[in-house]
Order: sequence, then structure tokens, then C-alpha cells
Amino acid sequence: MYGCCLVLSAPAAETIGPWTVTATPGSATLISGGGGSFQWLNVVNTPVTLNDAFTGFSVVDDGFANADSGTVLEFGFGPGVAVNGPGADLVIFDARYDAGDYALSTSLDNFIQELVYPAAVFAFTGESRSYYYNSGGPYSAQIWAAGVDLSDLGVADGASVSGVRLRTVNSSGDPIGLAVVPEPGTLGLIAAGLFGLLCRRRQT
Repeated sequence: MYGCCLVLSAPAAETIGPWTVTATPGSATLISGGGGSFQWLNVVNTPVTLNDAFTGFSVVDDGFANADSGTVLEFGFGPGVAVNGPGADLVIFDARYDAGDYALSTSLDNFIQELVYPAAVFAFTGESRSYYYNSGGPYSAQIWAAGVDLSDLGVADGASVSGVRLRTVNSSGDPIGLAVVPEPGTLGLIAAGLFGLLCRRRQT
């Protein structure tokens, strides 16, 4: 006789060029700056709040553009979500309307230590989107990305952070997302689909 089947849900994931995103922030807040031109982007002509633009999937279908220099966004992550593992732990996505630099800091030291990710370290993901900007458009933009290793920000192996701040170093930053990417071993499991249907045969 066959017993029950246990269905395990695969974690939400989205592939954007070479990146597989497994989690997004639980919250996004404008801490300072922004400026009057800092407005929503969306692939549909519908306004989106800053929090909604940076949380949930699809990661690169909405965001904000034209941040003044010194704009600071804070992203909140639940326990054990933004973890320092091997290689890149987070990825910054940017709509390449302008080539800007970003500085990152974490809740580990109350956002004191910053690391600058210059435009030169961003690479084209191979994907583009046509965005409406504050109801105008649509305007086409390439999606560029840079990986973030939390070790570079002083986070110990296996440790997690509850908050990450993203600051625009120069004007017209166009942030689309800051998201979690898996360590290489986890990526392989997702690709293989090992989080699918598990059935156990039970003999009576």
C-alpha cells in the first residue's frame, strides 16, 4: 500500500540574467534625500510605492529613478534571510539610464562602515525593460547588476544582517532592486528542482 505524499514548496526564485534571486527585502524605506525627480518606475503604467517596488517578485519590473546624490534607502530583512555565505550574497540591480555609484552599509555596525560599488563593477544582465516613469513613457532601460559579498562589509561567515542601506554617491541613481542570491550549492539544488514533490512508499 502506498502512503502519503509530502509536497514541499520550492522557495520563490527569479532568474535575471546570470543571477538567481531567492529572496527580496521585507521592507524598503526612504531614509533621506530622494529629490523631486525621484519617482516610480513600472512596466505597467500604474504608480507603485517605494516599499512595494523593492519587496516581492518580480524584482526588476518596478523600482525608482533619478535619486539625488546622497539619497539613502534602507532595506529590512527577516531573521536568517540576508546571510553571509560563499561568494555573492546580495545583488544590486540598476536601470542603466545613468551610470551611478552606490555605497552599501549594514545594520551590523549601525550603518557606519560603507563600501562603494562604482558603476564600473556593474555588468549588463542581458535583460532590458520598458518602464513608465511617473506616468510618462514607456522608456527602455538595460538592467545592470553588481554582486555584494557581505564579507566585504565585515559580516562573519554564517552571520546575517537585518538591514542594508543603499546610498547614491552621485546624482540620478536608478535603483531597481537589492535582493538575496543563493550560495553556489543552493543554486544547484534549485536548478535541479530538488524542492519539488517527495513521495514516500510505506508498506503495511
